[in-house]
Amino acid sequence: MVIMLLIGVSYLLKLSFMHSKSAIVVAAELALFVGLAWGYATDISRAQISGWLLQPDLMLDIAVVISVDVAAQALFCRLMLRRSVGESFQWWHKVAFFALRWLPGITIFGVVLSLCSALIFALPGVDFALIGWGLSAALLIVSPLAARLIRWLLPDEDTRLEFLFLLNLLILCLGVVTTVNGHTAAVGTNDVEWEPFASSMGVVILLATAGAITNRHFRSKHISRIK
Repeated sequence: MVIMLLIGVSYLLKLSFMHSKSAIVVAAELALFVGLAWGYATDISRAQISGWLLQPDLMLDIAVVISVDVAAQALFCRLMLRRSVGESFQWWHKVAFFALRWLPGITIFGVVLSLCSALIFALPGVDFALIGWGLSAALLIVSPLAARLIRWLLPDEDTRLEFLFLLNLLILCLGVVTTVNGHTAAVGTNDVEWEPFASSMGVVILLATAGAITNRHFRSKHISRIK
């Protein structure tokens, strides 16, 4: 669950580097996927997911997918940095940057499909198509707005770029630890202590917001003083 949450944050961070129209296009790709794949999500049961998690070969495959996705995001960060400092782009730089810019990611598709499946089981009696397309519409609307909020809280592009890079390194480390041989070195559990986790995330978000607002305030004062 933590890895899935971090993948979602990474997706929104990546959207924050795009203009509003471009962010809507990328969000539409993910929304369309959910709208078309909700039928597959209805066939996935919790017992089936638990069975997958117990298969070492499948877990190793997931680790490879996470590693490839992280490598792609790291390359995106490198190309963004190259562009920001004015370095020239060779032809393969342009092709890679174009592909990575318009691709939401790889693992984010699995995350939203899992979210769709969870919503279907959490809302019995509600039409499956309504849930699928409702989630699709929510992603299309919320994703660009969340990316814009991140851009407002962290106006410095270099800071967001560094955050995106470090976040993906964390995803890589957690992915390797939780998927190697289908289990961790210590005895693990599928239970998440939601209350402590929510409290910790609340503190992180509160401090990050306070820091971003303070930084924005002093930056504005500094710019005004220069003028």
